Amino acid sequence: MRITNNMMITNMMRNLNRNMQRLDQRQMQVSTGKRIHKPSDDPIAISRSLKIRADISELDQHRKNVEDAVSWLETTEISIKNMGDAMQRVRELTVQASNGVLTSEETFKIQSEIKELKTQIIGLSNSTYAGKYIFSGKNSDRPLLDSQGNYIVYPYNTKNPNLVDHRMKFEVGVSELIDINILGIEVLENIGRPSSLTLEFPKQLGEDKSTTFKLEGLEVNIEMMEAESDDPPVTAKYKATYKFTNEDGSVLENDINIFNLDVDGNIVGLPTGIPGEKEAVSKSIVKFMSEFVLDENIVSIDHPLRNYMFDAVDLKSNVLNSDGDWNIVATPQKAGLINLLDRIERNMIDGKHEQLSKQLADIDIFLNRLLNSRSEVGAKVNRMELVHNRILDDKINFRTLQSQLEDADMGETLMELMNEENVYKASLSVGARIIQPTLLDFLR
Repeated sequence: MRITNNMMITNMMRNLNRNMQRLDQRQMQVSTGKRIHKPSDDPIAISRSLKIRADISELDQHRKNVEDAVSWLETTEISIKNMGDAMQRVRELTVQASNGVLTSEETFKIQSEIKELKTQIIGLSNSTYAGKYIFSGKNSDRPLLDSQGNYIVYPYNTKNPNLVDHRMKFEVGVSELIDINILGIEVLENIGRPSSLTLEFPKQLGEDKSTTFKLEGLEVNIEMMEAESDDPPVTAKYKATYKFTNEDGSVLENDINIFNLDVDGNIVGLPTGIPGEKEAVSKSIVKFMSEFVLDENIVSIDHPLRNYMFDAVDLKSNVLNSDGDWNIVATPQKAGLINLLDRIERNMIDGKHEQLSKQLADIDIFLNRLLNSRSEVGAKVNRMELVHNRILDDKINFRTLQSQLEDADMGETLMELMNEENVYKASLSVGARIIQPTLLDFLR
């Protein structure tokens, strides 16, 4: 094959450009400190690097969530602490007023201070963080209580008590959610959990499988019994009883008169068209409880049970071809803690020292509730600190791995840069020898 000058020049220029590209690549690595600048440099490493970058970005967001959650919890803890301090002062004042030696003027001054403390507690119940009411559950755009202590939003949906979840969850890790809010009903009521205000139907026969509802000395029990007749078929028969322990220690208990089914399986005592026995039983119990708490001969006008309203709700009212999932639900009208302070004020005004002494036990119950809530918040804060430390450790690990994939070894890269520079200079020198000779050089 005949080698021409053009061929030699073309090959020389191609090799020179290749050397320049390698030199440029080394210069880029030295100036940026990065080994990879485009996918073609190392396809496998760049794909892993992009995944690590995404993980680091996710960790940064989780860290921000943790910091936001800690701020929310600290705001909650401060509010509950101040409530506890106010209730401790209420207890001291109640002890003073219950001894029976104070004048009416002195008692009035104590009652005025309790009224101010009650206003303070109502204000703390409507505490906000970043414009959100911290005790209102997912109704965080609305305050929990009005100026009198009545619920504006009840953070436990009475229309669907088993399905609505008012817990606010922050994502602090992959598929790791942490509840960060305390519901107002868990602080201002002495019932433990919102589900304690719901009476469900038993799922099996027998007294040991019955369900019981306990509220302010009132216990209501539902028991599933054998049906008396199979023709027409009756799936269940229910028996409802109640037991009420009054403030004076007297006990009243009896069966609750529920609507019965006739021989055709229809409900007796309810309008035509009522479909199921559960609805009849639940409405019977609600009717009894509503009338019972308003009977002044049994439940005194100052009894905390009078603060509740009762309703029968169907959790599956929107489910097609469903016979219903009925529950009896109690709803407080005024926050239990505020209702207690109202009763303490009235007893002070009426001079009922014995009742004030008894209410010290109720104050202690709410103080324990507040302490339990503070401990729950503290436990969550401690967990958040552990999560925060874990996120920082994970981020360091990911940064180290990212550096191993992306960063250039500066010593090795500088050596390769000098090598490529020498190669490029040599190629220029050789190229000059190829281009320089012409025909005139041989004719001289």
